[in-house]
Amino acid sequence: MEELPKEFETVVLGTGLPESIVAAAASRLDKSILQLDQNTFYGRDWAGFRLKELREYLSTLIQNKFDAVGRAVDENLLKDGEVAVPIRPSHCPITNFEEKIYVKDDVSETDIAPQSRQERYRRSRHFSGSSVASSGTSSTQGDESRTPTTPEAPPVPPRKQFSFDDVLAESKKFSLDLAPKLFWSNDKFVDLLTTSNVSRYASFRLVNSVATTVEGRITSVPFSQSAIFQYEGLSPSDKRKLVKFMTMCMDPGKMQEQMQAASQMKLGAYLDKLQLPNTLRKSLVNAVAMCTDQTSVPEALKRIRRFLQACGRYGANTSPFLFPVFGSGEYPQYFARVSAIFGGIQCLSRTVDHAVVSTSSNKVTAVISNHERIACENLVLPTEYVPDEWKSSNHPSKARILSRAILITDHSIFPRVKNDNGEKQACDSGFMRIAREDGDELGVLLVEASHTADICPADYRVVYLWMNAKSSARADLEPYVERLLEPFQHDRDGMPKVLWACYHNYERWTWAETTEQPSAAGDAGRSAAAGKIPANVRVVSGPSGSIDLEDVLEESKAVFEKMYPGLPFLPRIPGPDEIVLDTSDSPSLDQSGNKESENIENV
Repeated sequence: MEELPKEFETVVLGTGLPESIVAAAASRLDKSILQLDQNTFYGRDWAGFRLKELREYLSTLIQNKFDAVGRAVDENLLKDGEVAVPIRPSHCPITNFEEKIYVKDDVSETDIAPQSRQERYRRSRHFSGSSVASSGTSSTQGDESRTPTTPEAPPVPPRKQFSFDDVLAESKKFSLDLAPKLFWSNDKFVDLLTTSNVSRYASFRLVNSVATTVEGRITSVPFSQSAIFQYEGLSPSDKRKLVKFMTMCMDPGKMQEQMQAASQMKLGAYLDKLQLPNTLRKSLVNAVAMCTDQTSVPEALKRIRRFLQACGRYGANTSPFLFPVFGSGEYPQYFARVSAIFGGIQCLSRTVDHAVVSTSSNKVTAVISNHERIACENLVLPTEYVPDEWKSSNHPSKARILSRAILITDHSIFPRVKNDNGEKQACDSGFMRIAREDGDELGVLLVEASHTADICPADYRVVYLWMNAKSSARADLEPYVERLLEPFQHDRDGMPKVLWACYHNYERWTWAETTEQPSAAGDAGRSAAAGKIPANVRVVSGPSGSIDLEDVLEESKAVFEKMYPGLPFLPRIPGPDEIVLDTSDSPSLDQSGNKESENIENV
């Protein structure tokens, strides 16, 4: 193994998204950065995997096959007044991994009577199992909305049959995320990708369906104020009330009297006064505001305003969300690549064994990796690597456990959508929030994507679900899977089928840093003895349950500002055609990525 340089300004432990963003931002300003990761892949808890790799990785974690003991320190690497603190994960954040295979290895082609596309997608809209007949033949009795099959309807081929060997054979075409995310079309993370020019590595697809469940049925959510007003069942009186409500959302300054009256109310009580149709009300609460009836009106209006402002950015009546092509698990690599371009060094299968701390200053002066001492001015590490010696009441850490599921299915859960020509087609990607009976504000979040986002083969869909955990991930989420989908070997009644699923819990710790600083060297020594974290150590968190990445961006910016106060955060990266090798006759590039004589337009 090639020997590393003996000194860096910052050592970053891990290649997760916040670690890689910080490394990229620092490298962009010519800071010397070393990024180490004990894994053989980039991303840590944010990673994306092929199907076989994901199964192997999660199985390995559950068997606790990671180095929890650490190495003995070589005392010759320490100087007088220094102590070595072991750096190793205190726990495995991923637990309760369970895999369920819904297809058999011996499934063969069968003569299944095809159904009309209208019937197949009508039935896929049902959320509750009670809304679907228990046999393969659907009953039309009492169902006025069913579109009957006509002799002129084009024949639909039988549903494709799968074995699990078929699924595994396509393993390399899957890109499955441990922590799936969407982007708001106008959020700060997308702005960072654009202004920094990291967007040249990334591509997006518009999410073309947003939905929720109302009375056991999947209901699409409108993408604009005008579409909201077109809801069936809205009387003129309802529309007048809705106009006032939307005005409060978009321009609260014009409705100060009404805002003042509603400021102390809960959203549910306020909507009761409006008496809106139930479907519209549920859509506003569950999918637009993404909250509960107990959310305050000002907070709910803020969320609705954000949803509506994000709609239509890339065309009339387009959704507020973007899905990352290849999945969000690629983003740690994008930022690590930026760091490498500007001189950062990334090493996989290597970690920090010990942090060397000066007892006089209570600062990390070096790290020890593979029996090598590497001097550093800053150390960035994930929460699970924080040693017990550095934990104290002044640095409380809070745990939030998430239940997550990754599914492979054969058809879309979402209703069909209109394309640019006004024709209906299968949904390429969709987002759904399902309200929980216990009133948890996160609810159950669902993201689905197809081969158009390059995360699976053409015959499949990938579905992600997550929620705040009550029990094991399977116990929490399998009831929702069974209502939305059917096991593949069951009766073929037109509902989407689940072929494979894996469930796991993720334990996320957040770190609250104290603002208290030692006033003198003596105080610093006593602080270290009391268990305070060294002053130049920065802690980053794992993926949260939020739908977007804005919390990651805020955390990364805060870490960067503490290490390099006053310096610009991730200035624009010049494109290859903008790099000038001979600067004698051409303007040079400054640290912000702009020419000295003119600004470069972002492309």
